[in-house]
Amino acid sequence: MADKFVITNPKYKEGMLIDEYNGNISLVLAQEGKDGKIYKRWSFPQVYDKEAMQNKASDKALPVKIPLGESAEAAIEHLLEAARELGWVERKGGDDGSIPF
Repeated sequence: MADKFVITNPKYKEGMLIDEYNGNISLVLAQEGKDGKIYKRWSFPQVYDKEAMQNKASDKALPVKIPLGESAEAAIEHLLEAARELGWVERKGGDDGSIPF
């Protein structure tokens, strides 16, 4: 699967990158640079430090992503579930509430 970038905020040229890594499909926060290249957003997630008994920033940066599943079918189903939560099926669905494609 080729990565696909979808701009959701044209003002800042940021959006979501549909990414496949190690067999898992995810949405990754990304931004288009002035050079036209797509750059993933990275962060240092919190991890629990057992010795200090508190959260701290991880030593390793990871891309900001939402995992969708290990197959295109699973990813589609999770995205459709999100669309249903937004009321998309009721607005665009067929007579039986199905998605018209």
